[in-house]
Amino acid sequence: MDRIALIALREIRQRTASRGFRVATAVTMVAAIAYVVLPHVLASRNTVKTVAITSPVTAIERHTLTSAATAVGLRIDFRTYRTLEAAKAAVTSGAAIAAYDQSQGFFVKRIAAQDQATLFAQRAAQELGSVLALQAAGLNSSQLQLITHPNAPPVVGLTPAGKASSSNTKAAAIAAVLMYILLSQYGAWVMLGIIEEKSSRVIEVLLSAVTPRELLVGKVAGIGAVAVIHATALVAAMTAGLYAIGSSPSANLSGGVLWLAPLWFILGYAFYCTLFAAVGSTVSRTEDAQAASFPVALPMLAGYIIALFGLGGSFPDPLLKALALVPGLSPFLVPAMYAVGKVSGAEAVASGLISVAATYSLALVAARIYRASILRIGSRVSWQEAVSGALRRGRTPNGRAA
Repeated sequence: MDRIALIALREIRQRTASRGFRVATAVTMVAAIAYVVLPHVLASRNTVKTVAITSPVTAIERHTLTSAATAVGLRIDFRTYRTLEAAKAAVTSGAAIAAYDQSQGFFVKRIAAQDQATLFAQRAAQELGSVLALQAAGLNSSQLQLITHPNAPPVVGLTPAGKASSSNTKAAAIAAVLMYILLSQYGAWVMLGIIEEKSSRVIEVLLSAVTPRELLVGKVAGIGAVAVIHATALVAAMTAGLYAIGSSPSANLSGGVLWLAPLWFILGYAFYCTLFAAVGSTVSRTEDAQAASFPVALPMLAGYIIALFGLGGSFPDPLLKALALVPGLSPFLVPAMYAVGKVSGAEAVASGLISVAATYSLALVAARIYRASILRIGSRVSWQEAVSGALRRGRTPNGRAA
């Protein structure tokens, strides 16, 4: 264990002392804050739109116009102009989204099918026309108030509401994207680190003091610790951004999602980075890394795509539940599907236990592949040769059992 700890500490020091790591961490933190804060800033600038009017509106008119605006996703206030021409000028200059005159109707800058101002003006004109027709029919203000503010009957759900919400669905999609990006990045760190040491013959010096299994575990653990530091900084930046706009993670996610996503990140890292380490041991040149890692990257891509399509309802729930139990796919599917209520807590726990067992078994095989391939310099070791070598028991070059 002491040798494993030393190897892990060596990896942590090397990675965190790198200028590239510090710059990349700072850039991703800034990007995370911007991702959270910028949409809020841009939305707040355009939250309230002005409707130019030429005379004070009645309570019925105000309610009708506000209701039409809400229906097309707008919040409006009213500003009175002395003349209709001044109100039109406000629309032309962009100071108002539309102008309304009780005798002349509505005016917008230009009419376009999907333009928000056009949609608002058309809806408001239709609803206001109905109200004016009722007025012309002789209804008094009390009757108009009753029609425009009806006491609608209640709508009651007969079964409990699901866990899905728009914020949870969005957060689940973001979690799947981040899971794919981060696991790909950290897996590449593990693989390229092994290839660089192998090509420079540093690996031969290391193996004179430790066994391949110790080197493998120490390297994966050390880079894993750096990955946790990097991911924690990223999450902290996003959390700071949420608090800066007056929100918080707990306000946007259910409590279960908050702890489930980090847990599955650790499980996913252990599973995939063990595989990436085995792949790195079969390659001596960086240019061969992409081709060698394709079989590992494929299930990652599959899990990512299935998670996104599953959130969109493209797969039946029973299929998603079954796929969430598959090691390799589960790091992407379980957090996302749990967030929207398609996977229960018991199913998430079962999937986690299966993933732990699969990772342990995989680590035993990967350690043998690593031992059999790590000192093979030159051409790339094929998967058939690597597995064949892993099945043969032997001793390491330093005489220790692997």
